[in-house]
Amino acid sequence: MKLRAALFDLDGVLVDTEPLEWLAYRQAVQPYGAAFPMEEFLPFIGKTSSTVAQYLVEKHRLPISVAELRDQKISNVSRLIRERPIPVMPYAIEFLEFLSKKRVLLGVATNSRESEGTEKLKRAGLLRYFRKVSFKSDVLQSKPAPDIYEDLIKQLDVNAGECIAFEDSASGVQAAKSAGIACFAIQNKFNQHHDLAIADRVFRNLGEAMDWVGKEFKL
Repeated sequence: MKLRAALFDLDGVLVDTEPLEWLAYRQAVQPYGAAFPMEEFLPFIGKTSSTVAQYLVEKHRLPISVAELRDQKISNVSRLIRERPIPVMPYAIEFLEFLSKKRVLLGVATNSRESEGTEKLKRAGLLRYFRKVSFKSDVLQSKPAPDIYEDLIKQLDVNAGECIAFEDSASGVQAAKSAGIACFAIQNKFNQHHDLAIADRVFRNLGEAMDWVGKEFKL
């Protein structure tokens, strides 16, 4: 197989923004006297904002709608992204530089909204590496449905069999594999609870993935 494109999830793979996502939910429910501990948030990594908002509204019987809580969380994330640094995940830049030099097309497949995802990539200094980005606002269904990956490979004009993907959640891995793309899971401090067994391979970090990809595809 000739590797033509490498596709990346955003949060937890390229940028260490899961803590900001969690803080945005915490700030959204605090005015109602509700709590959302980190350990309660972890199983929701990779899920949509609407899914988490529905859980919180139902659990705490909040006096607002799911849509209102979701929108407040989204507003909080936008503010936090502007206020705080966006840490890049270990070896992300090295891996992107390596692939770029080998003329592998790069794309991002994210459940983030376009404004939020673009701002994260810009603030992290990563947007320049990517030929195309597919956001959840571009498709009908978010991950774990394959829509985002199908949209991304269409934008890149490549076939699924010419690509590899990198994810950090079970729903993300499922999305890529449902689109017919080989998918590798990247471990981090937040996804230890995820069952990543469906991934084609699991790496401890992007540095380990880079070494394997270079050897496997003779780059």
